[in-house]
Amino acid sequence: MVKEMILIVTFSQLLLLVNQELIYLQIALIYIQCIIYPFRRKIKQRRVFMKKAFLKTLKDNDLKVTKNRLAILKELEKREVPTTAEDIYNAISTKGEKYSISSIYRALNQFCEKNIAKRTTEIDGTTYFQLNNGHIHSLICERCKKIIPINHCPIHSLIDDIENKTEFIVTGHYLEIKGICKNCQKKLSKEELECIKNSDEELHSTHKCKDEHCI
Repeated sequence: MVKEMILIVTFSQLLLLVNQELIYLQIALIYIQCIIYPFRRKIKQRRVFMKKAFLKTLKDNDLKVTKNRLAILKELEKREVPTTAEDIYNAISTKGEKYSISSIYRALNQFCEKNIAKRTTEIDGTTYFQLNNGHIHSLICERCKKIIPINHCPIHSLIDDIENKTEFIVTGHYLEIKGICKNCQKKLSKEELECIKNSDEELHSTHKCKDEHCI
């Protein structure tokens, strides 16, 4: 009889623990939903807003609204750094839609003609594109071809100096700095790194521009 009572008490305690764990789990799920729901709502609102913006952009530039153009604009907007037509093609072709690489190039060229997008750089003969929504400056690794965005504009004061010295009105600019990224440097020997640094210093020391406005 005593053993049965002990078993009943033990079982009751286990049920109580399970119930407590379920309550904690429910509280955690409610908490997670409270965090995720507003976040998902903001994402949905942003998607709707961007789609309206893309539709307006196409209409304002007398371009027909097509799935192809909308998909390309969406991919360009998502990327922080310039991208290639091939990268866009690979990204949008995985979503079940049929596109051709020639149609991607054609749309990108139209966007550039209308100043919706711009060609920003060329690496090994490959052209890179980005939305024309301001200017993005980039670091470009000559080894792995990685493009790293510079999140601030380092040449505002330089532009002011140029305008003052040349009486030239600057309407736009973009900056590309080529070199070797941190990961690629790790793959080089000390001798190779020293050689690269020395060649760079030699290039700067031999630069003798006759233009009095050269900065």
